[in-house]
Amino acid sequence: KEISWSPGLYKIVDELVVNAYDQSIRDKTLSIISAEISSHTFSIFNDGIGIDVIIHPIHKIYVPELIFSNLLTSTNYDELEQRITGGTHGLGAKLSAIFSKKFVIEIWDSTRKLYYFQTLESNLSKISIPKIKKYSQINLDFGEKTKIKGGIKITMEPDFAKFKSTNFSIDMLDLISRRILDLIGLVRDPVQIYLNKQSVRNKNQFDGLGFLYY
Repeated sequence: KEISWSPGLYKIVDELVVNAYDQSIRDKTLSIISAEISSHTFSIFNDGIGIDVIIHPIHKIYVPELIFSNLLTSTNYDELEQRITGGTHGLGAKLSAIFSKKFVIEIWDSTRKLYYFQTLESNLSKISIPKIKKYSQINLDFGEKTKIKGGIKITMEPDFAKFKSTNFSIDMLDLISRRILDLIGLVRDPVQIYLNKQSVRNKNQFDGLGFLYY
């Protein structure tokens, strides 16, 4: 069907989807990608090894903050590498933060068993002090029992006014949901895809998308 959609609004969401897919290619421990969409927020989680929760030796801030709030920094810089996904100079997720009222970073560093929580607000003009604590396991509900050692979760509330909107329209919800379903045909087995806590890994598991929204 013909829909009305905002390419810019779609793009700041898609950057986070591409990041999760990119992680599934690079990290063979990753087995879950889970997205949640409401009329005002979007979040995406993957259960990979996470990001190192350490102070960067040169920039003297935590690595997750460096990655998500400083332009032209990334963990994906190899210009000789053939890219099949995203990761160009690490700008994508930072632009998502810039065009958000609120951007929440959650990291489970599987190497150090550290949980990292930080909020970036008001188009990246307010950066909170990160909260860090030890963890033993991740307690997240995916509709079934899972053992998760590490991961990354990003939750964003877009600055809809910058896209001449007040929320995600039904057409935009459909389009973003379709983008999550695209992952079914892209990720390797046995990566599981969840949309609003419902498994959608099986291509023939559903007839429509409307029931998936909050």
